Amino acid sequence: MNAPDLSVLVAARDEERLLASCLDSVAAQDIGDGRVEAVVIANGCTDGTADLARAWSRAHSTIPVTVLELPDGNISAALNAGADAARGRIVAIVDADSRMEPSLARRIVERDAEGWPAGTIRIVADSDDRLDRWFFELLEVGKRRGAKGMMFYADRQALIDAGGFDPTLALGADLVTQQRIADRGVPFRHLDDAAILTSPRRLRRLPFRLGMVTMMARWTASSIGIWRDRPY
Repeated sequence: MNAPDLSVLVAARDEERLLASCLDSVAAQDIGDGRVEAVVIANGCTDGTADLARAWSRAHSTIPVTVLELPDGNISAALNAGADAARGRIVAIVDADSRMEPSLARRIVERDAEGWPAGTIRIVADSDDRLDRWFFELLEVGKRRGAKGMMFYADRQALIDAGGFDPTLALGADLVTQQRIADRGVPFRHLDDAAILTSPRRLRRLPFRLGMVTMMARWTASSIGIWRDRPY
């Protein structure tokens, strides 16, 4: 079996309810059969996340799925294990509560061929709520100006050479990793002509939409190196 062009790394901690939708979106990519795989890392799960991933794989034979089970819930360690297990030349980091637009894998591969082997990805709220969508559009302003952000793609070897993800960081490990990749001279660019649709559930943890305020504060602080050791 030929190696795929793209490996989608999905760290999934107790995501039994939403993981199938994420994997469905991987299967729906318009790049063609055999060019995309999923690597699901069930990290510190207390539910049936790993069993669901294996059952999904058996029902969707056109998409190779590797399922790893780790006892520790550390997301950075999970993504490092996923990168090691991946067979694709490029990896994309996608949250388990998110969905890829059908053209995303193709656009990542095309962007790599254009000379951009790493980059952030446009993220939109998987919601019709205006406040949810406004929140993620606000984050896009920074990424269009060169800021790093959650969920990205990179040449797999460049990710490994940059040291992968720092398991000592509770928040902002993805930002640090992206900066390390860019600091090694790897061309880095924002991809905005395809997107990841992500759940706004974290924005709704507190009443009166205060979750938006706390999330923005945490992400802003982590982007400048503050509070990265505090649990997410």
